[in-house]
Amino acid sequence: MAIADKQTAFQRLAQGNGFESWMYSVASGTTTAANAGCGFISGSLQFLINTTRQGFRVNTSVNQRIVGAQLGITAATQGFLGWLYHFGDCVITATGDQFTRDAGWTGPITRTVMGQATQPIDLWPLLYVQTTTATTAAVLQLSNVAGTSGYVDQDGNTVVGAKTMTLPSVSTVAQSTYVWRLEDDDRAVRDIISVKVNTATASGGPVKVYGFEPILYLGSIGAGFSVNHDSLISNVGVDRAYPGSPTTGSFTTAAELAIYRPFVNGSCTPSGRIWGVTES
Repeated sequence: MAIADKQTAFQRLAQGNGFESWMYSVASGTTTAANAGCGFISGSLQFLINTTRQGFRVNTSVNQRIVGAQLGITAATQGFLGWLYHFGDCVITATGDQFTRDAGWTGPITRTVMGQATQPIDLWPLLYVQTTTATTAAVLQLSNVAGTSGYVDQDGNTVVGAKTMTLPSVSTVAQSTYVWRLEDDDRAVRDIISVKVNTATASGGPVKVYGFEPILYLGSIGAGFSVNHDSLISNVGVDRAYPGSPTTGSFTTAAELAIYRPFVNGSCTPSGRIWGVTES
């Protein structure tokens, strides 16, 4: 039974067709603050369990809807719950075309939006540092060396990026997350195809290149407090706990339901749960 309205969600819950998922993340540590060279937007991704990248566990073989969310935190922050899609990895210890795109799928990622099937999703482009860098701050660019490809913007245009992305420190620490610098007037991506390295770092990396689809704003949270969200009461609709679909192929690295904390770089250990209802 598709969840077409909130009344149906209540009925499914009453029939015992609900689910619950918990996550306790390891501490993110104090990440490296962003600066002008990487767009000023610091952040961190909270999807680590016992040092393994693993977000909220949900059954992606069936469609599920989020009814509520609860998040506790050890430091003042704000955050978004959303789907994290892996575009690929970029080696940063050598210059040139060092990006390996996930070959299993092609974009854009689509889902049903406002009743219209197969609509492309706009994603926030994120760079995630896996291993602390050393000696030299890497300089990256959303382009290939030939200058023929880069990313697909929110309007479906292929853009060869001219702006560079400089990691903010010679020792940019692991788990630091930044928003890729896009060309003027672009606000999101539908795909990232190429990344070149203009200046390499001595060690560290590769960096992860992600697209983030926010589905739920968790609000601003004070240290030691928790936030509770009720989609049946607070939202216009009931949020989807299943990822979008690639245009062709399938994800080699499964999409993760993760927490993205923008504009912060302090240490933090979040824990929380989501609960919801299956559509069928």
